[in-house]
Amino acid sequence: MSQLDQTLLILFIVYVLAVIGISLYRTTQGQEMADHVLAGRRVGAITTGLSASSSLERGWALFILPAIAFGFRSLVIGMAIAIVVGLWASWKLVGPRLRRYTYAAQNALTLPEFLERRFNDRTGVLRVLAAVLTLLFVLFYVSAGIMAGGILFNIAFGVSTAVGGLITILVVLAYIFIGGYVVVARTDVFQSIITLIGVVVLAGAVYVVTDNPTAGITDSLENFFGSVSNRSNIYLFVPFLVATVQGAFGAQRLLQRFMAAESEAIMDTSRRLSTLWIFIIFAFSVVLGLFAENALPQGGSALR
Repeated sequence: MSQLDQTLLILFIVYVLAVIGISLYRTTQGQEMADHVLAGRRVGAITTGLSASSSLERGWALFILPAIAFGFRSLVIGMAIAIVVGLWASWKLVGPRLRRYTYAAQNALTLPEFLERRFNDRTGVLRVLAAVLTLLFVLFYVSAGIMAGGILFNIAFGVSTAVGGLITILVVLAYIFIGGYVVVARTDVFQSIITLIGVVVLAGAVYVVTDNPTAGITDSLENFFGSVSNRSNIYLFVPFLVATVQGAFGAQRLLQRFMAAESEAIMDTSRRLSTLWIFIIFAFSVVLGLFAENALPQGGSALR
């Protein structure tokens, strides 16, 4: 095992121990189902805001967004802005109301439970339908996360993708079952801070080691705004942005953060923090991808 592999392994072990430590520290507060599922609706403004932004960033900001910026250049700017706008709008329009009405509906802990009570459905059809739809969409999200974990272990440690995915599952299940939602939220804060540090360091390092990292970016911006102003492209670009914005309104992981918030009073603070945090992370992620063409040999043509 090389020195780099050893360093990566040590960092991973430290990370897992930190996550498990957070889980063990919070176990004493998880006594009832409401505590385990929504942390008793006692999650503060900072944790709620960073946890919400973390649920939308992480692997997306570190891997996908820079790759899209590298491959499609400034087209990714519209996508990043749409996600941030969708996050802000979801906080503003959905967050306070969902927190208020789920609590009023006999403290409903899940969306299927809330919908059943909200519309007084005695047949159970609405609850089952909502649960099936939730499971369907969450399944793809969770599967992508497991796959990403497997690929990460394969690249970093040389283990098979299947084994890496299994390790990812075991680590996640460990801290979820130990501490419930409050541990997930606290871990999200930890990961959100790491993500911000990571994209800032990476973008800064690429800028320093590259002779002319900003070459061609201005031309890309001009081409981007020129192509968007083209009428034929507007018919494709606008629906794409609208769909991206709307995605935030149905993101289960985001809605759960709203429901677990301590009160409606903290929503404004959480919204501002969450939106600003993810805006900064996305900005550095896009910059990292735009710098990549000038940093890689032959402009990264082998990767295109």
